[in-house]
Amino acid sequence: NAFLYFDDASRTEVNAGVLVEAMTHDTEALIKVGYQQFLGVFETVGKILCCIVFQLVAPLVSGRHASIGYMLLSLLPMVLFPLCMLILLYLRLDRTKKALQEQMTEQRVLMQEVHHYVDNFRLFADFGRRQWVIDCHRERVSRFNAADKALTQIFINNEYLMSWLMYLFLAAYILFDGLAVIQGITRPGIFLTCLRVFTQVGALWDKVYGATVQAFSNAPALEVITNIINKPTDMRQRMRWSRAQHERTQAAIQKFQEEGRKPHQMLHDIPITVLNLNVRLCSLGVGKCSNQAVRSTCMSFGSMSFKQGQLVALVGKRGMGKSTLLRILGGATLPEAQEDSVCLIPSHLRCLHVPDEAMFTEGTLYEVLTMGVAPGHPDGKVERVRKICERLSLPKSMTDAIGAEGSPSVSWSETLSSTEKHMVVIARALIANPEVLCIHKPTLHVNDTSAKMIIALLREFVDQRGVCLPPNTMHLRLPRTCILTTTRASSMSQADEVFRIQARSDQGVAEQRLILASHSSATVQTEPTVEARNSIQTVHLSEMEDMALDELC
Repeated sequence: NAFLYFDDASRTEVNAGVLVEAMTHDTEALIKVGYQQFLGVFETVGKILCCIVFQLVAPLVSGRHASIGYMLLSLLPMVLFPLCMLILLYLRLDRTKKALQEQMTEQRVLMQEVHHYVDNFRLFADFGRRQWVIDCHRERVSRFNAADKALTQIFINNEYLMSWLMYLFLAAYILFDGLAVIQGITRPGIFLTCLRVFTQVGALWDKVYGATVQAFSNAPALEVITNIINKPTDMRQRMRWSRAQHERTQAAIQKFQEEGRKPHQMLHDIPITVLNLNVRLCSLGVGKCSNQAVRSTCMSFGSMSFKQGQLVALVGKRGMGKSTLLRILGGATLPEAQEDSVCLIPSHLRCLHVPDEAMFTEGTLYEVLTMGVAPGHPDGKVERVRKICERLSLPKSMTDAIGAEGSPSVSWSETLSSTEKHMVVIARALIANPEVLCIHKPTLHVNDTSAKMIIALLREFVDQRGVCLPPNTMHLRLPRTCILTTTRASSMSQADEVFRIQARSDQGVAEQRLILASHSSATVQTEPTVEARNSIQTVHLSEMEDMALDELC
């Protein structure tokens, strides 16, 4: 649950392998080997207390006066065993913890490499690197086996240390008190009873020692889980963002009221505005070790404002921040909170961010397409869903399967072709019917014919305030705004406004930051940051014909 609310930096540091291991292995180990072991320790300590009471009461019951020396000898194991146990724990704990950390690190890296090899199998196969992958995997398995072997040896030694100590003490007692029995100083019954009690006490303390070692051996797992659940989240930042949007929306409505505008026009007239935004982006480099490089980039944007109910295109050269700005508008990335920064998406508008990467959950095709629609909502009617899919020229076999009884639950990311994936993503966005649609490069993965069809549907989405909806209820719907990034001239020609994002001439690239973040350690080393300041320029439609395409993109 915590992962779903992580901020960008935390989500970058914690990968799927760490989460799976924490949920399936570390949590179970903490409960079974940690918590439940201590419940058994309480029972064992109670038995030890009973043995102590027996040693104190036995002379009184037998009617024999116990000397001070006898009482001290009777209580010696009660003091000696726990004292030795604490000393052994102190001497062995650091070594055990270090071996555990090494074993867990190797296991985590092994899991990450397996995920990496499986996800990129096609790449290794196409370049003939299968044998290289096998050799690398064998080397990693050998390192894991070595770490696991060292840990097993330490656990076995820890298990027998207390037993060896108990047998040494019993041998000394038999030698010392056995001579007293031969000399007639100690009765044989008392000697055998004490021997039995000492053996039982030693076994009990051995059990306590073993349970304590096992419990403390889960310290690395506890550290991992504690680190995960205490990583920073973006909940407070999103709360401040939502409140700021609401306050700015209320301020705009109040201003319109003072101007005497009609009530039904006030919500439509609030412009979407960007002013002096600053954002910090984090990305994690893929590595084969637990230390991975986190690159932090700072970007700044100037000003931009446009009315609701428009098709808006963001253009610019690569790396200028088109996608970053679109993620900010879509709410996927939160800018830094500053007094002079403004990013106003009116709070009454539902905004949907659609990345350029096709992502699907496993389920029926209808469930995948209606992910953004509330259950029972008219926007999710089967007839409307099919019409939108037909408008996007999806195969008839797919459209017939929408809403059909007995439709299979499929992993669509592995079933559909690249073009079909792209079309399903666009259909899902149009079916969701948000007031503000932020979509990345909707025509990138298709040919010119399909690109024109997609842009026409997005144009209809804006002009008709939705796609495949009743025309007689259009006046009841809020304006629809579509913001997209594109590199096609045809897409720009259909846009109501085009904004070009470019680097400011008076601002250069400042510095770079490289953070080494280790999943097994809390230390973070920081070095410099990449800071890019970008301006946003409005491109008039009449000027587009006179500008070369490479000047815009």
